[in-house]
Amino acid sequence: MPHAGPYEPLLDRFADHLRVVRNLAPSTTSNYRHYVACFLAWWHAQRLGEGLASVRARHLADHLVAEEARGLAPSTIYAEVNGLRVFFAWLVAEEHLQADPSATLSPPRRNPHRVDVYSPADAAAILAHTATLTELRGRQRHAIVAVFRYTGARAGEVSGLRLDRVDLAGRRLEVLGKGARHRTIALTAQLVEILATFLRDVRPLLPDTPYLFVNTHPFVPDPHKRCSISALEREVRLAAEGAGVPGRHYPHRWRHSLATELIRAGVGVAQVQRHLGHASVVSTMLYTHLHVDDVRHALDTVFAPPDQEAR
Repeated sequence: MPHAGPYEPLLDRFADHLRVVRNLAPSTTSNYRHYVACFLAWWHAQRLGEGLASVRARHLADHLVAEEARGLAPSTIYAEVNGLRVFFAWLVAEEHLQADPSATLSPPRRNPHRVDVYSPADAAAILAHTATLTELRGRQRHAIVAVFRYTGARAGEVSGLRLDRVDLAGRRLEVLGKGARHRTIALTAQLVEILATFLRDVRPLLPDTPYLFVNTHPFVPDPHKRCSISALEREVRLAAEGAGVPGRHYPHRWRHSLATELIRAGVGVAQVQRHLGHASVVSTMLYTHLHVDDVRHALDTVFAPPDQEAR
């Protein structure tokens, strides 16, 4: 973490604001603090003016150029711009500054983001594999993968999923999402059956905690022994590798997969947004590019030249 020199106390107060007032996720708070610390360390080293009141938009632009020169990707610089905007807006609101120098700062153009997804056949193969596992950890792995497969929940949401928030009779569960927002997720009949079996036959054999999934490793810092995000990542990877499915395996790939399938099935973007818990529909629109690819492929097939059709 870069040191912000004399601005460290201010930076700490900004991080507290993000965490307590804005209720941002720990990862977002940490990232924004890091981005702002990078700028403050650069500003302090440049000696361009007296205090932050001397910062102008051109200085922020110069800093971003320096960040690019040291190898930062456009996506990282894009996130850094967002962090700086939040920081300077906070300084104005706290009356540390009279004007916001980041107001006219434009983030770099990002290339369209592509996402990894499981095909329905790959998803079925992974669940079929985990369904054959007989030892305790493997049986829990099957339930974990099923929750990711059928809900598209984030890893942090699954890690924090409490037993008393699972309502199989009502076919729903409640998770605590980003920004401490509670969200109710509808359950498919397949997932209800898998979780009913897990809760009846497997969960009583695991430690008694308030959480649905338990980290079975003997040395776990969490007193409740809930499955951490890293533990969930490991279970997801082992499940896919055991099924022989290629590619990178991580919990969010299941989220991408469900969103893509819902869009392809014709579910409205607003409905997908609510199901996934996206604060902005812009995040959900990420998945529509695959739907556009489907349409493009269909158009190419319909309007293929006659000689190509013959082949």
